[in-house]
Amino acid sequence: MDRKSRHLIVASAALLVGVASAFAQTTPNLRAASWIALDHWLEALSTEPVVAREVLFKAAIDAGMASSAEGPEDLRSDLLTGEFLFKAPLLLGGQAAKAGLSCHSCHVNGRGNPHFQFAAISGEPGTADTTHSFFSKSLGNQVFDPVAIPDLTQAGKVDHDPASGDLEGFITTIVVEEFSGSAEMSEVIGPLAT
Repeated sequence: MDRKSRHLIVASAALLVGVASAFAQTTPNLRAASWIALDHWLEALSTEPVVAREVLFKAAIDAGMASSAEGPEDLRSDLLTGEFLFKAPLLLGGQAAKAGLSCHSCHVNGRGNPHFQFAAISGEPGTADTTHSFFSKSLGNQVFDPVAIPDLTQAGKVDHDPASGDLEGFITTIVVEEFSGSAEMSEVIGPLAT
């Protein structure tokens, strides 16, 4: 066997060992998967969440943030910035930032996340104790009381009308009080609300 053939065999064997070890791992190598209940991995990781860009676009038209001449791909930059911030683990502070949590971790595409589970913070999958002192010293009530993660797209708890400013105040309270984020966030709260 010549030298070139031996190198090819060694390289192929190394590749096979690498692939086998990747499949042998018991946990997926995705940080976001850390917050999925173990018995929900198959469903959560094999189901693509619905991204309703057309619905977002229609809402933008209704709110006067887009014209009907545009298409979903032409959404304003503040809408796209808000979508990025919602999914980025950079917004929240304290322990949430250290854990790499984003708004999207709990609210997949703004809705609930039936697969979310954080040790000692969640009860059943899809719940979280929002008054736990791990994330917020100011809201900690020393009682383990997880609640279902809400669907943020549904009106009710807070007015979604951009003219009211209620949504911006609500987001600021959640980021600052519930997750110990920075109060100096006026540049990001607007796009998140949008």
